[in-house]
Amino acid sequence: MKVRVRIEDRTYVVDIEDPQAEPVIAIVDGHRYELWPEEATRLPEPGTTSDAAQPLTTEREVRAPIPGVIVSVSVQPGASVSLGQELCVLEAMKMRNPICAGRTGVIETVHVVPGKHVQHREVMMEFAA
Repeated sequence: MKVRVRIEDRTYVVDIEDPQAEPVIAIVDGHRYELWPEEATRLPEPGTTSDAAQPLTTEREVRAPIPGVIVSVSVQPGASVSLGQELCVLEAMKMRNPICAGRTGVIETVHVVPGKHVQHREVMMEFAA
């Protein structure tokens, strides 16, 4: 599947091999990239509608978007957090990535501590129901 993506003033033609694969393989200007989209952003199967693609604001679990090491944790169980608030920092490939709340709520469980290695999509925290 070919799509056009506009970034700033440049348009790219992106060839996506299989939008349902994990990872999604995208080829741009002859370079191959692996993409790991969040569950809520996945495209539905062609010709179907999907109830599985829910907005991030209904997610109860906070999952690691990429594998890496937890550098810091900003919240504890019982903490009230707001949309966009930093929950922890995940370091991957020497880059620090703030992991922010995708919704407002109360943190019920924290499964990570600084120094913990996490895998892609590993549950790091859970919101109270």
